[in-house]
Amino acid sequence: MRSTLSVLAAILVLAAGTGCGDDDEPAAVATAASTTADDYTRPEPPPEQSRWAMQVDDACGPVQRQIDALPAPTDEASLERWVAQVLPLVGKEVAAVKAVKPSTKDDEVRNANLFIGSLEGIESALTKYLAALQEDDAAAIEKALMEANAAGAQARAYAVSLDVTECGGYSGS
Repeated sequence: MRSTLSVLAAILVLAAGTGCGDDDEPAAVATAASTTADDYTRPEPPPEQSRWAMQVDDACGPVQRQIDALPAPTDEASLERWVAQVLPLVGKEVAAVKAVKPSTKDDEVRNANLFIGSLEGIESALTKYLAALQEDDAAAIEKALMEANAAGAQARAYAVSLDVTECGGYSGS
């Protein structure tokens, strides 16, 4: 049986931002380990937001509102339900971002591709996490949780670098 502390840690990490760097990542990724609750708060779009970022926000917004509307998990059973509900919505966000016509700016294209990869990383980690929860595999739960947290931190960092505000591991508050 999983420890209460492990379950509470999972709830805090996943509910906060379902969402260590290398040289190819924005500086914000390197400081992901020192994130606070404020780091998960969704920013307002800047006035100079690019066409691509605006379209990504428009595409992600409805799905992100569905994620934000889900009640936060409070125990082990509700955590499993929450992950099962969030997982297909994350898949919709990934598809929505991929469907936006790419930018013509090289740096934005590069970061957009990395952003999409980090969103896919969240989806993959949540898939592993749900399976581990269902199998009650403590080691796999911890590993998947670490992967989800790292992918969420990367997604937030890329979202910030791209001025994307509607997806990428932010909370609804």
